[in-house]
Amino acid sequence: MNLKVMLFGNRPTECEKRKAAMALNLCATSISRIIASNDMEVLDVEYNAILNNLNLQNMIKDEALLSTFKSILDTITFYRLQAGDKRRAEVRYRQKMNNAIWNATSQGAFFLFASAANPTPWAAVSGAIMAVGAFCNVKKAKAEATVAHDDELWQLERSLIEQLHALRYSLFETSWRLSERYDFDDAWRLTIPQIEQYNKMLTEADPAWRYFSLSQYRDRFEAYPHYWNELGESAFLAALSADDEAMKRDFASKAKEAFSKFADIDMGLLREDMIGAAALLRLAQIEYIETKSWSAALDSVANRICLPLATRIRTLSCSAPDLLTQCAICYAAAYSETKRKEHLDSAVSLMELVICQKYNMPMSSRLLSKLYLMDSGFNLQYAGLRARVGADGVIPEDDAEGVSLVKADCAMAAEQLENVLVRQFNFALNSATKGLFAGDCMIVDVNLDKFLGLESNDVRNSDSSVVDMLHGLWEDVKCKLNVQFNAISAKLGIPQDMLGIVARDLDANVENRICSYSGDWSNKTSPKDRCIQQREHIKKMFAAARRIYVEELCKDVLDYYGIQKGDGEFKVRCHEDVESITMGVKSIERELAVAEQREGIAAHDCDSRKIDVFMHPLSDGDSDTTKTWVEYMADPSWVKRMVSGRKNFCVNVDSVLDVIEASRKIESDLEREGMKVRLFTQGNYVAFLNLYSAVAWVGHRLVTMNPDYEVIRYPKSVEVKYMHDDRG
Repeated sequence: MNLKVMLFGNRPTECEKRKAAMALNLCATSISRIIASNDMEVLDVEYNAILNNLNLQNMIKDEALLSTFKSILDTITFYRLQAGDKRRAEVRYRQKMNNAIWNATSQGAFFLFASAANPTPWAAVSGAIMAVGAFCNVKKAKAEATVAHDDELWQLERSLIEQLHALRYSLFETSWRLSERYDFDDAWRLTIPQIEQYNKMLTEADPAWRYFSLSQYRDRFEAYPHYWNELGESAFLAALSADDEAMKRDFASKAKEAFSKFADIDMGLLREDMIGAAALLRLAQIEYIETKSWSAALDSVANRICLPLATRIRTLSCSAPDLLTQCAICYAAAYSETKRKEHLDSAVSLMELVICQKYNMPMSSRLLSKLYLMDSGFNLQYAGLRARVGADGVIPEDDAEGVSLVKADCAMAAEQLENVLVRQFNFALNSATKGLFAGDCMIVDVNLDKFLGLESNDVRNSDSSVVDMLHGLWEDVKCKLNVQFNAISAKLGIPQDMLGIVARDLDANVENRICSYSGDWSNKTSPKDRCIQQREHIKKMFAAARRIYVEELCKDVLDYYGIQKGDGEFKVRCHEDVESITMGVKSIERELAVAEQREGIAAHDCDSRKIDVFMHPLSDGDSDTTKTWVEYMADPSWVKRMVSGRKNFCVNVDSVLDVIEASRKIESDLEREGMKVRLFTQGNYVAFLNLYSAVAWVGHRLVTMNPDYEVIRYPKSVEVKYMHDDRG
């Protein structure tokens, strides 16, 4: 009887079963991200999430689960160490390749010095034989270094395979132990292939189609709350973009169902959960759409999660000021409806936390000051805020309608609109040109040189051939931009005829620039010079196209919503128009993020902050081609820039020792860029002063046949010459 009591007393509850399955799925999703990504930033996020973001109070206490978390930490640490080991292996490999030349060519040094003292024909022949032998030794030493390097890399790869095997083994063992101990439904347990399939479904750009795909697997994600957030978000976006009213209501109902499911099953296993906070805010927004009352919406969500929404949002997203600001605005709107003091107190508490993080201070301080002015009980706090941020950082006490706050909203909406338009154009350009303009200005220059045929010595001398290529390129870009125009029309409500005017102006400007393509360099005789001029023309052409796209569309959108800017201030018909722009921009950003992931284009390549990414080519003057030894050491990427531009360059030094050190460093930097280098002292290739110099010259030429660069040592400088330059 006692045994039965003990067994029935230890039977896990439904809550414990769900917690066990959710904790196991947290491990599985973390392992999936580690396997799929070799990005150290992603690995650091996972590492910190385990160490700092697990809610240990709500987590089940199980040794098998703890062992898997520890295995994940060990694997991430292994990745970090392996990255360092690979870097060191590459350094050793390059050093061995450099040493191979020096060691092989120095083998006959003693004989060469001896033959120089007593020059005879037999000594000359022997010296030549030694030179040929040195060349063969170089090839052998390089082959041995390559084999050793491959072996070292394989050992690192083998260790990684063993580490990932141990991690998968630990996950399987934990799944077995938890399933045995807690007896949860095995359908709740996510496998790595299921997670990969889920991630693939999230890349679908169309929200309605994404919802349809996700909804087919409801039974598999009973113990994964974030799935229900994605399902609800897809339904909500589908409702916004639907044309039929019945379809809008249907999608809105499905969104509410999914977000409610998230709120019901979330067990709070994470200390901070931005996705969970966003889901609860979205649920409140849907409740407001149904009830037309923010107070009723907030009360409904509070009843569902059994505590005030502000308290939950503050816990889940205390380091996400944008979510805190959204929640504060909801509570401020509820206070305007009902004048319930607890709503205002919650809004003030959230905004004070935002101010502490100094997030978007011009906007946040004005919003907080507006909240203070809503109740005389906050007069002291208002005075303190004004003293900290200044009179310009708060709403004046006599601004009862909050006009200055609306102006700040307008400025922010205009900035967000401009940023998303830049990001749209950059995405369309990179997508159409397969990343031709992705990266910094140096990478863009290299890509364009390859496009124009400079890298393969196949420079398109015919302007007509380049013009034809540009016409084809622009047609591809227009197809991608047409998708962005449609997104602006759908998300911001701009009429198609207005967008058509911008599209025609943009097309006419680019076509005119293409037609005037050959005017600036018709007298250039060097193919390389022509290529450089062509490259700059192409960059300026697309930069001008982007400027037209951004400026004209930004003006049209603001005009459509009745927002006017004059003397640095904004005038607006009503605040709802500003909110419409903000919501439309956020919707476009979400779809862009999905499209960027689908196209495999890095987000930073479309980042609006890199608005002038291909407007700053390297200087064609001499200011960057000559440096002192100190300046060279302070600019690690200088040689890389010179190689990218195929330029000659020079380093000025103060002593012979610096000449030797500088020449070796230049040689190392050039070989790191994949260049073949010939290094010698000025005069060795000019005249055969004696037998020794002749033999040394022959040996060195054999070792460094057909170099990309010559590094020439002078008494007070080191000059570097590009050998494939056809300028004569």
